[in-house]
Amino acid sequence: MTHDFRRIEIVRDVDADDYYFADAILDRLSGQEISDLKTELLQRKESDRPKYRCPHCSTPLFVRYRPVLNLPLSLDHRV
Repeated sequence: MTHDFRRIEIVRDVDADDYYFADAILDRLSGQEISDLKTELLQRKESDRPKYRCPHCSTPLFVRYRPVLNLPLSLDHRV
């Protein structure tokens, strides 16, 4: 049995002041765009300007991508 899931399904985009499905953000990205987004989210968190937040707890979200461990691309609370 396989599971195709994301840890956070809906995210709050702070810039747009709106909510989006994580799939809509992540599924269209190339490998380079995933890397760029990962870097952007880390930099913005460090400057206290997170782009995406959890809609439930408001914690900043990061791109989680670990193909070696066979984990799905996701937006999550931790890197």
